[in-house]
Amino acid sequence: MQEPSGGKAVARKNSQLVDDLRLVGELLTGSDRAWREFVTRYAGLVRSRVARVAAACGLGMDGGLIDDLVAEVFSALLNNDSAALRAFAGRSSLATYLCVIATRIAIRKSVRNVPSACEAATGEVVDVRTETPAQLVISAEQHAGLHRAIDALPDKQQAMVRLFYLEGLTYEQISRQLDIPVGSVGPTLKRAEAKLRSQIK
Repeated sequence: MQEPSGGKAVARKNSQLVDDLRLVGELLTGSDRAWREFVTRYAGLVRSRVARVAAACGLGMDGGLIDDLVAEVFSALLNNDSAALRAFAGRSSLATYLCVIATRIAIRKSVRNVPSACEAATGEVVDVRTETPAQLVISAEQHAGLHRAIDALPDKQQAMVRLFYLEGLTYEQISRQLDIPVGSVGPTLKRAEAKLRSQIK
């Protein structure tokens, strides 16, 4: 008997969460292999996110600036005895958690340069004095309400929202990852957005 697609999505999510927690646990032991795996898996995602924020804030796509922001994100994860990594509890995927931290760091850096443009483009007002990993973790935890709303969505909609809005994948990438027709991604996302708006209200 074939497993329903919803069941496959749940199993995939649970498997990813277990792997995320495994990787973070190994990182906290100081494993060089785990760090290489972490950078290989997530450096592209972090770079993409900070590049988007920098561009939205009017800083362009300067390669040196993007490199600095990426380095700052990874440095923030390791500061204060890896406080930001230790705070990861698996309430969202590790990719989502990293995107939140990367976004906050990129916005904070951008606010210093073009505050009004950055705040208008991102919809966030960031205290430029927010520097410590602990404060970054607090910022990430403030998104818990949104994550709970996303978790309440049906499995397929939940997966699409995370992949599209939080991890920055294209419709084509989502289609491949979830093994669904690319034409169904847009309509499913629209239904998910309507449910999220209703829940948040």
